[in-house]
Amino acid sequence: DNICLEPTDRYRTCYQRAADPSNNLRKDEIQRREYNRGAKRYDKDKNYRIEPYSPPYVAEDEELMTTTFHLELNQDSTQLTCDEKVVMEEVVLEYLRANIGNDDTFLPICAVVEEWKGYDEVVPDGSGEIAVTTACQMDVTYVIKKDYKDEIDGSSYRRLEAEEDLPAIDGTSR
Repeated sequence: DNICLEPTDRYRTCYQRAADPSNNLRKDEIQRREYNRGAKRYDKDKNYRIEPYSPPYVAEDEELMTTTFHLELNQDSTQLTCDEKVVMEEVVLEYLRANIGNDDTFLPICAVVEEWKGYDEVVPDGSGEIAVTTACQMDVTYVIKKDYKDEIDGSSYRRLEAEEDLPAIDGTSR
């Protein structure tokens, strides 16, 4: 069984990084068993290898950035178990890792289900049936290269300047 500490540990599901000089990994990997062992010993022995509530390794040319998204599922509003949350976190993290970012820009490094709520909604086709959906908030933490962050911060600023030079919708200047 997995361990979900309270309050929620935003670093519960993270890649341990091969770039971290304190380990001997050849590739980044989620080390669930090590995290659970550390969580079991958290109150007793603060010297375990993977310490709960500890941020992932960040190199000198990187920083952490966290974003939030919401995921809605058509299912009953049953609360998720800790094991189900962990599976969802791992699937989302692995999907994001495979599909966005790279070693030169940013990489998803951690994912955690923060909030879980069930909703009942009336089906809009007028049948009077009830559709049950469940929504969760997930926080995803990335390591982002400082050079890349500076580049996108600069382009955002330039884009805002360019938008200020555009005429307003009614044709007047801004």
